[in-house]
Amino acid sequence: MLGKTCKELKCLQVEDDDAGYISHNDVVVISQGYAKLQYLALYVCDITNVTFAMVRQGYLQVIDCCIVLGKRVKFFVDLPLDDGVRLLLKGYVNLIQFCFYLRQGALIDQGLFILVTMGIILSGCF
Repeated sequence: MLGKTCKELKCLQVEDDDAGYISHNDVVVISQGYAKLQYLALYVCDITNVTFAMVRQGYLQVIDCCIVLGKRVKFFVDLPLDDGVRLLLKGYVNLIQFCFYLRQGALIDQGLFILVTMGIILSGCF
């Protein structure tokens, strides 16, 4: 709903007030309708490789992206997230800064290599 009424939105930070994190289902819902978004911060309790692809399609103009993967959920089905990170970063051609807070096992060597490779063109990768 917000994406349909706030098409000029340039900054979006999404987290749940109670738990502090949203789910990958919430991310899919909010990943559409923000064509001019430049800053995106997502605090998620779970996310999938497919969700990363959805985020990439919805926010094409992002120059600053921060994704925080919380530690609250013990069972996680879609690790590692290497393919999702690759899809996300390849879609963000204007990306200047990428901040990614992970939990153990979220990326393996392939994902870390992607971050290092993309780090060459990014001004910041934390």
